[in-house]
Amino acid sequence: MPDTTTRDGLRLFLSHIDGDGFSNYSRVAAGQRSAEIIRDRILKKYPLPVTVSIIEAELRALLRTQRAAESPRLEAIAREIFALPQVEAASHSFSHPFFWIEGDRTESFYDVQNLDLKTPYAKLDLAREIASSVRYINEQLAPPDRPVRVFLWTGNCRPPPAALALTRRLGLENVNGGDTLITARYRTLTAVAPRTMPWGDELQIYAPNQNENVYTNNWRGPLFGTFTHVLDTYALTETPRRLKPVNLYYHFYSGDYAASLQALETVCDWALDQPLHALPLSGYARLARDARGTAIFSSGPDRWLIVNQGDSRTLRLPAALAARLDLRRSTGMTGWQTTRDQTYVHTDGSPAVTLALAPAGTTPAPTPRLVSSSAEITFRSRHPTAWDFAVHDLRRVVVVVAGLAPASPVRAAINRTAQTLHAAADGTLTLTLPPQADVTLDFAGPPAP
Repeated sequence: MPDTTTRDGLRLFLSHIDGDGFSNYSRVAAGQRSAEIIRDRILKKYPLPVTVSIIEAELRALLRTQRAAESPRLEAIAREIFALPQVEAASHSFSHPFFWIEGDRTESFYDVQNLDLKTPYAKLDLAREIASSVRYINEQLAPPDRPVRVFLWTGNCRPPPAALALTRRLGLENVNGGDTLITARYRTLTAVAPRTMPWGDELQIYAPNQNENVYTNNWRGPLFGTFTHVLDTYALTETPRRLKPVNLYYHFYSGDYAASLQALETVCDWALDQPLHALPLSGYARLARDARGTAIFSSGPDRWLIVNQGDSRTLRLPAALAARLDLRRSTGMTGWQTTRDQTYVHTDGSPAVTLALAPAGTTPAPTPRLVSSSAEITFRSRHPTAWDFAVHDLRRVVVVVAGLAPASPVRAAINRTAQTLHAAADGTLTLTLPPQADVTLDFAGPPAP
């Protein structure tokens, strides 16, 4: 079945920031806004992709608690953040509605409909909240070549179908909602939310995990110990079975206090130490949407045709079938990785791929296969005797190949630098590559002397 937790053999990592608290004055450093603290202590420090959103009214100083003179500085900070290479731009609406549907059953939970504007409006205006806020970011804040890709729902995160349809027409992915909060204290699968929620003919993409606002008991505290419980969530959605990717989801007000900032740094440090494959949030949203629409057809004995848009690139099988996977008879399959009782099969992003198994009781002929890649890998050509591919990431990239003859030589060219490598005794080859690399591998080895 299509899997939304794994890419190229490794568990997915994604991160996003809701815009709340951008303009808060931080207690970490006198005179600095919380957005500046997050920019300098998190975004510039950790080479991980992150989708960052802002609330238009807050940056334009349209809230009753703000002075108009604050806006130029806030907008300048936002431009600096959106210019960072790992940042994907997103909108968190114009006025941060707390509920999106008039008469919604959760409306009574809130005292007001949205943030306290200097000039409030009585009825929620979807075009103002979504389309206009996106246009403001694109025209005033984001780099021209990196416009808004995602709209992040606010408040109760229960948008009507008309709101979802508007994001779709704007070419945006939509994310937020869902309450995955399983921890050591709340150890139940009922605390794991689904991936998506259909509303009429539209589809809402749920965030794989919840944010620090929930873990900190709505900031009643403690501010450090509670958000680090998200590490429990990551662990319990990995074993005994992988249910979710790693989603680091927080707000700018994590920069308000030293304790909350330290908790965020602790989680970021953990993420850097894990074998994860990082994607921007828009990539995950496309993947989740495509997995829902994937069609699988039987095309003969032990043979299946998988059809989708090419964004959902991982299939999950029982581990017992791994030994029968036949890459030579499959098309669009690049390899697989077995983790506990599941095998994650990776594809090359083709919209139609074929998965073939060798007949029961037989073993397919060995062929080089991709075990894992910590970054997006693009194959230009892939044959049993040679590969040509590129990788691109913010960090060094680790690529693992299997299916080689034990200790066999491999001619390699990494960014045009030629070298001879050797497979390990188990027939695997581990490549540690620069963040951007063009690679060719010749499995025939060096020419005879």
